[in-house]
This record gives sequence, structure tokens and C-alpha cells, in this order.
Amino acid sequence: NVQDVYTYLLGLEELIISKLKDGVKLSEVYNAAMENVKKEKPEIADKINKNFGFAMGIEFREPGLVIGPNCDLKAKKGMVFNVNVGVTGLTNKEAKDSKGKNIALFVGDTVEVKSGEAGALLTPTKKKLKNIAIFLKDDDSEEEKENKDSNVDMDPTMFGRGKRSAILEQKLRTDSTTEAKD
Repeated sequence: NVQDVYTYLLGLEELIISKLKDGVKLSEVYNAAMENVKKEKPEIADKINKNFGFAMGIEFREPGLVIGPNCDLKAKKGMVFNVNVGVTGLTNKEAKDSKGKNIALFVGDTVEVKSGEAGALLTPTKKKLKNIAIFLKDDDSEEEKENKDSNVDMDPTMFGRGKRSAILEQKLRTDSTTEAKD
């Protein structure tokens, strides 16, 4: 399920941020995350992105400081990382059209390395599924049909709104401008 994978990616990102501490090798952070993937969600292990972020410095993406399997450089207090996790090539079994079948998910944040504690999140936003997802109902849902049928004979004046018009019945826009000129 796509929603389960998204929720898992949020947890994985939190794990990476918790491991990103002063003095820890970036490859150790990567390996801890990959061990978690292989244990918790082995079906996405081959579809997950090849690294989990990079340091940001003079260049937006410092090429030598990547949270990946081959980077033995250590994170230092005050460093800023773009931590990201993503999955490509997932299949959405619920999709009805071919465009919605193949999907990718990506979650990222900017994190500052702290000494002896988890990294500090510099981009705090709501990322939980209930805060970011929009669920559309099917066109053929029974509940929707019932609502359409019951709203057919509704009169807008029943609720005190009356007839709505941009032009007032007694006064037009041109009337107010001619009064101001006199």
C-alpha cells in the first residue's frame, strides 16, 4: 500500500536524523538506515534511493559529503545536511489508469548536526499522511448519488441568501461614479 510506504519513509527519515550526530561516519548512518529497510520493508530495498542526502555548504550539494555507503567522512557539529529518502518504481494497485500505476515517493528535510544528540530539524513542517494527503472519492459512490438526488429541488432562497447578483437592482456602477463627479 502506498500510504504504508509513505508512513514508513517518514519513520526512516526520523531514524536517519537520529543517527546523524557529531563524529558519526556518514556511511554508518546510511548502513543503519539500510539495515532497517531490509528488516522492516525488504520489498522496497532495491527501489530506495542510492543515498540519503548530502551536506550543504559553499555548494548546494557538497559532492564529497554524501550519506551513502562509501563515505567514511564524519559529520561534525554545525554541518547542515539535506536528508532525503525516496522510492521509485512502486506499483499502485488501486490506480485505474496507466499513469497512476507507477509512482515514486520522496521526503526530505534540512538538518543541522548537533553534538551528542539527534540532528536539529531546520524545516519543521507537517508531513504526516493526514496533513498532506488528499483523498478523492470515486464518481460512482452511493453516498454522492444520494446527495445529488436530494439537492436537485433545493431553492437558494430557503437559506436566507436570496438572489445573488453583481448588479444591484436599484443602482448601477455608473450611477455612483457620476455622483462623485458632481
